[in-house]
Amino acid sequence: MTPATTEQTVRVLVVDDSSSQRTMLIGMLETDPSVRVIGWASNGEEAIQAVNRLKPDLVTMDLRMPIMDGLAASEHIMRDNPTPILMVTGSVSRSNQHMIAQALNAGVLGILAKPNAASLSASAEFVRMVKGLSRIRIKGRYKPENSLPTVEKPRANIKPKITTTFTPPENIQIIGIAASTGGPAILEQMLTQLPANFEIPILVVQHIAAGFAQSLVDWLKPLCRIPVRLVQAGSKLEPGITIASEHHLTIKNGVLTSSLEPPVSGHRPSGTVLFRSLAAEYGSGALGIVLTGMGNDAAQGLQELKNAGGTIVAQDKNSSVIFSMPNAAIALGVVDAVLNPEEIVGVLLGLKPM
Repeated sequence: MTPATTEQTVRVLVVDDSSSQRTMLIGMLETDPSVRVIGWASNGEEAIQAVNRLKPDLVTMDLRMPIMDGLAASEHIMRDNPTPILMVTGSVSRSNQHMIAQALNAGVLGILAKPNAASLSASAEFVRMVKGLSRIRIKGRYKPENSLPTVEKPRANIKPKITTTFTPPENIQIIGIAASTGGPAILEQMLTQLPANFEIPILVVQHIAAGFAQSLVDWLKPLCRIPVRLVQAGSKLEPGITIASEHHLTIKNGVLTSSLEPPVSGHRPSGTVLFRSLAAEYGSGALGIVLTGMGNDAAQGLQELKNAGGTIVAQDKNSSVIFSMPNAAIALGVVDAVLNPEEIVGVLLGLKPM
């Protein structure tokens, strides 16, 4: 007799033009009793019709398909019938990088390389992402319910409003951010709120499919008032947002480095590696922020940063797609404040550069 479960069933639509790939993805999803594949489509036009008819909780969307590709289909779905979409693709060509950036802008919540059916860890990650992203409720275009309001560019001589009673030290010289599942949407909500004169450098580790970090940069760059760049090993630290590639991101003597050392906590780039570097280089002058994500990456690095005198902020449970990464840091007792994205923005706006 199957044990009763109170976990809500996640209804998924699988979209892929390859019948073998569809079969593989469906097989992975159906290993979890709380996931039910309610239909499939072989191109974008069929996907739009299926979403209208079946009202799935989430769509897994291939990128390159005949008749209508995954980008066009995602744009239609997010405009007419907003639904969480996880893009599952195997190609990292330059043209696909551009399409991925457009897909993120259209509202795709996550990007994942097509998992290997022989890899239990890849299959498990795929299912976890599907279940986590399915919980996001979309309102209009692609904004989640807890998204931040759009704000005008700050005017000169207007002091930013602080949205929380938490006050970080006044000596913050650098900010590190680590995020995984659900992270791109939260990064967009937060980083686009920073004014053009925000001078404290920000280093970001976002777990994303290998080869697609440039897509994240291409998406965020026109939305942010401060510079957004992919890390270039050997470059000097500058104001703006620097995003890790598929290598570990570290800093030493004011110079950014990029390392192909083994994954940490199953990830490269790893938040733990970034925060460990900030602990060694900046100590009490570093602010570490851990956002939504699966697993426990970043926690050990944040503990080292805390031991070095740094300040630690974790995203709260209610606003996280998956609370595992923030919760792992909280469980270690190293977090100074647990805040929602709007409150984190308030903290950032209140920082005064050295």
